[in-house]
Amino acid sequence: MAIPQYWSGNTLVLDLSAAPASGAAVATPTYARGWPMRMAVRTWPGRFSVLEVRGAQRAVLPLTTEGSAPVEIPIPPDVYAPGTREVSLSWGIAAPPPVVFPQAPDTPATPQSSMP
Repeated sequence: MAIPQYWSGNTLVLDLSAAPASGAAVATPTYARGWPMRMAVRTWPGRFSVLEVRGAQRAVLPLTTEGSAPVEIPIPPDVYAPGTREVSLSWGIAAPPPVVFPQAPDTPATPQSSMP
């Protein structure tokens, strides 16, 4: 999927405001020097419940549900550290945490009564 991009000052913004409700994309640096100094993702509040970015490190970006205007969320620089060949973005509905059922305590053995 091609993601629209634009510059906001010295920040390269990846615009996900028109992206489908869930999806994934891969970004690669186009500059000989590598990644720009700053990167961010633009989206609407409440559009996604999770936005994950993976490169040299993994980051789950904080999303807001408040507001009515698009927001720009900075991508931590450690994700696209020098030498990082690509950055993967995935977004959509958060997977619910696994359900862990507590184990029932062992029941003590009841003594067998002996009937004469």
